[in-house]
Order: sequence, then structure tokens, then C-alpha cells
Amino acid sequence: MALPITGEIANIGMLDTGSVNPDGAIYPPMIIGGIPKALVTIKSTIPGTDAPVPMIIIDQVASIGTHLPVPYSNPPVGTPTLVRPSIVPVQNTSVFMEGNLVPVTGDGMAGTPAIPNPRTVIGLTSPTLYPTIRIGTNPLPTPE
Repeated sequence: MALPITGEIANIGMLDTGSVNPDGAIYPPMIIGGIPKALVTIKSTIPGTDAPVPMIIIDQVASIGTHLPVPYSNPPVGTPTLVRPSIVPVQNTSVFMEGNLVPVTGDGMAGTPAIPNPRTVIGLTSPTLYPTIRIGTNPLPTPE
């Protein structure tokens, strides 16, 4: 299986990585979910046509508290579910569209006390809607 490409614009159908907690509970990967947001001024086209449609991103702020918790997958130990309250900017900390920080693969889902925390958004189940756009993958050079 090929490794996911980081920096692809995330959508609500993408997965985060699995994790464990200090008690030994195992939490499998889970769809990140959230609330999609159609941008007003940034448009894309539908393949095969020239019809402009609004670009859709995950509304990171409106999505806080809407991400489904993850049930553990092993026999009952520790905390029964892992609450994932929000998307954490890791890969993209500085690219905004219409004032919205754009969640991308490589960002994470908060999930205390999970290890790792945050759980990395990997995007294996749902391809990005915008395969030619990569965000947060070209760091600025360090001044000499």
C-alpha cells in the first residue's frame, strides 16, 4: 500500500490513524467527519466540464465537538471511547482560504489521552477532491 501524500486538502470522509491509551485500550482509525464548508470566492471545476463550483473544505472551527468518538477495539480496558474534539493544525499552520485555516492530510485529530496525540489525518478512504493542490509541504528556507 502506498503511503498517503501529506498536504492534500482533507474532506470529512478521510481517516485518522489508530492509537492506544496508557491503560492499553486500542482505538482503530476512524473517519474524521466534521462540517464541510463551501467557499464563496474560490472555485474549482467539475472534471469533464468547465462548470465552476465552490471549493469545499472542512470548517475547522464549526467542526469543534462534532467529530465522532472512537470506540476501543480490544476487550474492555481503560476508557471506553476516545473523544476527538477537534482538528489540530500540524501540516498546515499558515494557509488560509477566505479566512479559514485549511485542514489537510498530515494535520491531526486531537484525542487525549491517545498515543499518538494528535492522531494523523491520512486520507486513505476518501481521495482528496483537489489532487493537484498540496498545502504545508514547502517550508520556507532558513535564513543563512
